[in-house]
Amino acid sequence: MATDFGVIGLGIIGYGIASNLRKKIPASSTLHVLDLDQAIIQRQIAKIAHNYITLANNLVATEGMAIGLKYGIDKKALFKCIREGTANSWVMGLEQPVPGLVPEAPSSNKYKRAFAPALSVKDLTIGIEAAKKVGIAPTAGEAAIKAFREVDADPRTHDLDHTSLWLHVYGNLDEWAQENL
Repeated sequence: MATDFGVIGLGIIGYGIASNLRKKIPASSTLHVLDLDQAIIQRQIAKIAHNYITLANNLVATEGMAIGLKYGIDKKALFKCIREGTANSWVMGLEQPVPGLVPEAPSSNKYKRAFAPALSVKDLTIGIEAAKKVGIAPTAGEAAIKAFREVDADPRTHDLDHTSLWLHVYGNLDEWAQENL
């Protein structure tokens, strides 16, 4: 004897419709996988984890590029090496901290703000708190939040994009500020 099986999953927008359908379908014919509250919480945790990784990666990418440039590697050669290797990431593209490598990046547009340093601090604070609640030592997040707090606290970079972290890490903030502010 075959049993009909259906899945109702319309997300938050269709929750009312899905609830009404569930009432009309016998319980034996439906499978309840995740309630709305759990789905919302899981989406929020996924967003927290995503932002934590992206912002920690921003610090690491910034420091990595600074190391290479301080050792005299041409910035375009270093960029190509990283983009074609396993260190490639979204940060190395649209959030590239080094000016002149990615035309659309804030760094190539005088660090015109796309994402404020204060938002980086906020998102990292949330990520660090979430990590601690489940027994994770957020060492990367703590290093990143320290760096982004410095960017946010500095009046020369407070109103710029968070990738202006580059100016602090590379050590050319004073020179850049004289030319651009």
